Amino acid sequence: MESPSLNTADETFRTLTVYLTAQLKPDAETRPMVAPVEAVWGDLKAAADNHEAQVDAMVAALALRDRVDVQVDDFVRAQFRTAQGVYGATSKKLGELYPGGLTPLIKGTVSEQPSGMRVLATRLEADGSEAVAAGAAPIREKAATLKEVVDMFAASVEQVATAWSRVLKARAEWIRMYEKTFGELVALVGKKKANTYFKKTTKQKKKKPTV
Repeated sequence: MESPSLNTADETFRTLTVYLTAQLKPDAETRPMVAPVEAVWGDLKAAADNHEAQVDAMVAALALRDRVDVQVDDFVRAQFRTAQGVYGATSKKLGELYPGGLTPLIKGTVSEQPSGMRVLATRLEADGSEAVAAGAAPIREKAATLKEVVDMFAASVEQVATAWSRVLKARAEWIRMYEKTFGELVALVGKKKANTYFKKTTKQKKKKPTV
């Protein structure tokens, strides 16, 4: 009997469970071993399903974050063009409102953008031009929205990590039960016959390099 490792795919754990329990069910003396094996597989499947769901949620959170980021960048560009129209593309005033131009606002890490936008909103709010100052409030709102989706994605990453640790814990418990069952069978029927209850793992042969 060869136990799977923590890196083994869940599909293999499922196959090994089905094979072992099918071997144990026909005989009255081995039938009591079925329930514990099925129980640890049930826990592993639940953990794996939850992990998959958390990964899907993380991808959705990433997509939402990226979509909001694009929308925010477009809005900031529009506000920049408004200020250009009011003060001119090479004016000192434009440089004071947008130090470094657009790059620091839209090319930095998305997690840092909301704070930069709030600083921008404060500068716009204090500007003497009504057209420029009008952009302050919506920029604050969009900064808050972006911060919300950035935090949502960060939380989803942590949830995936937590779910994965539960999968590994469930796999370890499955392996423990698998090996325990083998030990019980050895005590009951001997090692040689005990091995016949377990599905043989197929190892891929290394291909010889072609010349």
